[in-house]
Amino acid sequence: MKKWLVLMGVLLTIATSCSHERSSQQSQGETKQDKKEMKKEEQQKSDNAKSDAKKKEVTQQKTEDVSQLSDKMKLALAFSADEAEQYTLSKQEILTGFYDRVIPNEKQPRQLVKLYVWPTQHFSGVPKDMKIYSVYPPKSIFESLIGISNDKIFLGGTQIYTSYQELLKNGVELDLKTLYEKNKKYKSLRELEDIIEIVDESFEHDDEKINSLTQQEEPGIMAHLRSQVYQRIADFEGHDYDSSRYLLDNVRFNKSNEWYVNLRDKEGEIVATYTHTKDEPIIKLDAQGRRIK
Repeated sequence: MKKWLVLMGVLLTIATSCSHERSSQQSQGETKQDKKEMKKEEQQKSDNAKSDAKKKEVTQQKTEDVSQLSDKMKLALAFSADEAEQYTLSKQEILTGFYDRVIPNEKQPRQLVKLYVWPTQHFSGVPKDMKIYSVYPPKSIFESLIGISNDKIFLGGTQIYTSYQELLKNGVELDLKTLYEKNKKYKSLRELEDIIEIVDESFEHDDEKINSLTQQEEPGIMAHLRSQVYQRIADFEGHDYDSSRYLLDNVRFNKSNEWYVNLRDKEGEIVATYTHTKDEPIIKLDAQGRRIK
């Protein structure tokens, strides 16, 4: 009996030892598998991070490659430059629809009907990658000119056909990328781009069309309606708009022939729009077109 008990004890010890060994082997196997999976996961994260960085780099390169911007966008950036109003219409003048035509000793208030630009070949020595555009309406008695290239913007004016170097004496070259970085955040940049119309150079010889536009630009046109609408806006708000902070557009009409007026900040961004409905003489919308009053 004693021998039998001893034998049972030995067998139990061996079984327990084997069980511990299998558990240890299983634990070691699981640890190795876990480490393998962790290493694989870390490698995947590293690969994903590298891929995301590469995509971001490619996207950034595309965004920063200003040479690939359309001609209209480059022209919009030219009009957005602080120096623009010295040679042509400024961004604010184009967006609001009001500008001053400068003649000797006088400024003539005008309203913008159309903004046309067309390529001109009248100047020698122009950089190979640059296009020179004439602008209608001109800001003064001089011909307003804008040059666009892969990396530069030119702003100037002239009364005679001359060389590019002569134009530079009374004009200015600006860095295209700097202009883009400064203005790309503004929604009004796209709005400005949409207003610009590129036509062929035959436009400058179309006297009938130019005379018609000149007549429509007279400030007296729509003056009575504009006065009524502005007064309605003031009555609606209970005060005149703050001209030190805001710009008020000319009265325009949508496809349904309903009038509307945009209120803008000094950068030209729309902050509100006034219009009317069939049943209400005036309502106010926010920049996203949602009614706020």
